[in-house]
Amino acid sequence: MRRGIIKRALFVAFIFGSLLIYAYLASRGLFGMPCIFYEITHLYCPGCGASRLFLNIFTFKFYAAFRMNPLLFVLLPFIAIYLVIAIYYYIIGKPNPIDRRIPRCVPFILVLILIIYGILRNIPFFSYLAPTPIN
Repeated sequence: MRRGIIKRALFVAFIFGSLLIYAYLASRGLFGMPCIFYEITHLYCPGCGASRLFLNIFTFKFYAAFRMNPLLFVLLPFIAIYLVIAIYYYIIGKPNPIDRRIPRCVPFILVLILIIYGILRNIPFFSYLAPTPIN
């Protein structure tokens, strides 16, 4: 049992460390991941600006982070709380009790919100939802 907890904790630490290395390299301009959807269609997907959002959060530029992806910025605290709880229960090897309490319609509602958000941010009237250009 203890050995399994150590393996899971190391796995989580590896993922977290990899994300930190990516954030560091991207903040220095050494590495960046373009949005494939935008490169092909020249339309903003619901996730466009997410990398720059996280980089701005890491440097405590919260307004700039909000301008990159307002929806993700608003949802981020809820996602973070859920992930911390899920990682905790994953490490100790028990089922996550929150999963049983979330109604089954919530994932479908979130997908619907993402689709509507993806459409709106490409309409000129809602241009404030699009990621701001890099200075």
